[in-house]
Amino acid sequence: MDTMFYALVGVILAWAVYHLLLIGRRPKDYPPGPPTIPILGNIHQFQEWAQTYGPVYSLMLGTKVMIVLSSDQAVKDLLDKRSSTYSSRPDLYTGQTLLSGGKRMVMMLLFRWKTFDEPALQILYHNLDNYVRLNLTGGAALADFYPALRYLPTWLSPHKHEALQHYNHEIKLYLDLWLGAKQSILQKLPTTRPCICKEVVELQQHENFPDDYAAHIPSQLWEAGSDTTSTELYGFVQALLLYPTVQGKGQAEVDAVVGDDRLPTLEDMPNLPYVRACVKETLRWLPTAILGAFPHATTDEDFYNGHRIPRGATILLNTWTIHRDPERYPNPACFEPERFLGDDTTSTESANAIDVSRRDHFGFGAGRRICPGINVADRSMLLGIARFFWAFDVKLKVDEQGNVKMPKQDDFVPGFVAIPKPFDVEVTPRSKKRAEVVKKEWEKEKENLGDDGQFLQNVV
Repeated sequence: MDTMFYALVGVILAWAVYHLLLIGRRPKDYPPGPPTIPILGNIHQFQEWAQTYGPVYSLMLGTKVMIVLSSDQAVKDLLDKRSSTYSSRPDLYTGQTLLSGGKRMVMMLLFRWKTFDEPALQILYHNLDNYVRLNLTGGAALADFYPALRYLPTWLSPHKHEALQHYNHEIKLYLDLWLGAKQSILQKLPTTRPCICKEVVELQQHENFPDDYAAHIPSQLWEAGSDTTSTELYGFVQALLLYPTVQGKGQAEVDAVVGDDRLPTLEDMPNLPYVRACVKETLRWLPTAILGAFPHATTDEDFYNGHRIPRGATILLNTWTIHRDPERYPNPACFEPERFLGDDTTSTESANAIDVSRRDHFGFGAGRRICPGINVADRSMLLGIARFFWAFDVKLKVDEQGNVKMPKQDDFVPGFVAIPKPFDVEVTPRSKKRAEVVKKEWEKEKENLGDDGQFLQNVV
């Protein structure tokens, strides 16, 4: 009896050791890739691996596989043309299960709509910062790549405990804001403000999903737009310091079309080709989502260029490498708006181009989960850059000793988006007259704001 027991234990141990040794190994029919488990966080490594292993390669991350798409054609063939297979999301245990209660739309797996039976802006920003921080910890990565660790009790997993605490705080915050807006809309109070919440209330009445799901819809729209366009404009200012000839060209074009009595408007954009080119080049030169923001995942097994892509594989859009492809963009590291002169397409039109080589950039992603705010972002960037050229001069800041410090290109703050590390800059009005125009426009816009700084009505 003892012999049989020890033999059984030996077989179980051998089986466990064998399968542990298989963790991180790459099946022969997967796309090629690095021989060891990589450490994520170095974007230049992704670029080097693309040069070594080709436009489609795989990374073995614990028990998971990640397929990295580093060419425009691979993105077109898989994320666009086979979007029914490549539009889900990976199983992000910390980001979606613990921190979001399974309710964050941007991370949701594909599903069909069904009926569910079941104070301040600064606080929102602090909440979002903490969410990002917890997603970037080692505990989050381990739970994603080694699912067995998810079953550890909370008292043995400090990361899990902190994540659940965050979710309890966040859902209360979002629910309080949502229920206040919902009651205001249903009761048709005079304090009701125009926003997406009205449509969410109507959809909730029709679909009958609970308030905690409803609360996540406007909150995530706010999250998605809270730092993306501002980050791109921040990168544009850095480009003006690193490539000073751009400022003179942009200012000359805006001055010729607009004059100095008013700010540029969207109606001016057809006559501002250099401004439009600057928008496209900013989105290419410094894509906010250098690794395609949130990864995609496959819902079924697929084959591409002789390699198997398994069901449930994480799919990463290597935007940075595509945007640094010298065959696609000559002299890719340089900020050169001239490369887009003559391209009159919007980002949406460009993304839908049949010939992917004619697409301007991949900053908004691809496939069914391309950024839904793409048109808003385009317009915001056009106005932001045109008005920056019209109103301000940008130059390096001189310290008390007469020295200047040039910002370092491609040096980012760690996080979900590519934010350049802080740099010194001096921004001054181009003239007293233009400064007065800017002040007058601000005073005019303040008339549309309530005492709390929120819009009283829709303003176009």
